[in-house]
Amino acid sequence: MSARVAGLGLLMASLCGCASAPKRTEAVDVAVPSPTAVETRLLLQGLSSKDPDVRSRSAWSLAGATELQGEARHALQPLRTDDQKTVRYAAVWALSHLSRGKDESDPAEPQTDEGTWTPPRPTVSPRPQYPQAAFVAKVEGTVLVELLIGEEGEVAHVEIRQSIPALDAAALATVRQWKFEPARVDGTPRATVAHVPVAFGSTDRAQCQEGRMTAELERIEEQLRRSFEGEAWHGPAVLETLAGVSHEDAAAHPIEGAHSIWELALHLSSDYRLVLRRLTGDGRQLTKEEGWPPPPEATKEAWAETVERLRRLNQELRNAVRGFPSERLDDQLVPSVPYTAYTQFIGITQHGLYHAGQIAILKRALRGDGSAVISRHWRGVSKRERAEAYIAHLQAETFPALTKIPGFVRASILKREVDRGTEFEIVTVWKSREAIRAFAGPDLEAAVVPAVVRDMMVEFDERVRHYEVVHGAEGSA
Repeated sequence: MSARVAGLGLLMASLCGCASAPKRTEAVDVAVPSPTAVETRLLLQGLSSKDPDVRSRSAWSLAGATELQGEARHALQPLRTDDQKTVRYAAVWALSHLSRGKDESDPAEPQTDEGTWTPPRPTVSPRPQYPQAAFVAKVEGTVLVELLIGEEGEVAHVEIRQSIPALDAAALATVRQWKFEPARVDGTPRATVAHVPVAFGSTDRAQCQEGRMTAELERIEEQLRRSFEGEAWHGPAVLETLAGVSHEDAAAHPIEGAHSIWELALHLSSDYRLVLRRLTGDGRQLTKEEGWPPPPEATKEAWAETVERLRRLNQELRNAVRGFPSERLDDQLVPSVPYTAYTQFIGITQHGLYHAGQIAILKRALRGDGSAVISRHWRGVSKRERAEAYIAHLQAETFPALTKIPGFVRASILKREVDRGTEFEIVTVWKSREAIRAFAGPDLEAAVVPAVVRDMMVEFDERVRHYEVVHGAEGSA
């Protein structure tokens, strides 16, 4: 190792990860692979190749040469100024590893008459992340990393020189992130080699654990944001599913027996309040009215306020998570609720995604975009002499009115002659139950039979039948 390179390593600050109670592991030296004498002669020939890739590969491989070192140094020296950067870098790396005669200066470093030498200076030097397995096993020690600092201050190459297997990958990953003000000779950037000790173990374990818990809070807050605002991996987040929902849609009940979108939005706000309340030490459960508050009068302004309140509560909870004491993540928020703070924070995130899925289903039911359509059937028997009048009424009055209802698809008139008169089966197809509600009213199965039609009938159904259309087929023309 050259004196200048070794000195540079000492000038750099050691990197320390946080660790546990001591279980120090001594690092094992890792030698540079050494070519044989025959291989060395072939590599020396490769240095004079016209192909820069061959020159570069040959130079890298000469780094560990133990034979013909004088010839290797002599052949590598001119490559330090090669017109190809990869070749220059390989030459600097190889020269830094070749032994010198006692009367020789370090060929990997600038000579005295070359000008003023300025060593590299770290500008970005993040601390290492302690590997989980090593952290749990309480492994400590120092990994020595050798790095080639390029002409633009980048870390162009790294190798382990003193190894602790449980920590090596973390040490390499850390050093690869470093950036430097490059070494210079009279202001001209030069590649150079340095050694950096990456230490794991000198920091108090509690401080490390606190750092990990703080990072975990940041991840939880990020998931709360993604599940609510967007960029969630699963699909649409809460606000994304609410986008484009009008106050009429929010108040509607397109699926019989299910909550409306408005009710779900109010429920989400209630559960945000519940967790925020527990953060203050209040362990009271929500009442039924608090958990599922009734929606206000369906106006555009009221719906906008509901969504905005939901947004504010999500932000308030995220702020509270960021400021939560990390050491309390595994503690219960309140004694009366058997859940840790971590479970509460993750649970409220999952709760939002669950209801976002329900909102998406309700939107499909409202729009009819790909959901199963509904076929509505009504039967009546008209007086034989009034059959044509009934058909005319349907064509002139009923069907034109149906076409104006959003969600109406089509209608058919089926008829046959029976003993008591002319039997009709009227089949209408709809995109959703909410569309049917616009026609039939709150009682979806109540038949809509105006007085003029009643006078035409001998008998008719007071209740209709609904069928979900699950499949269809058409013949060729």
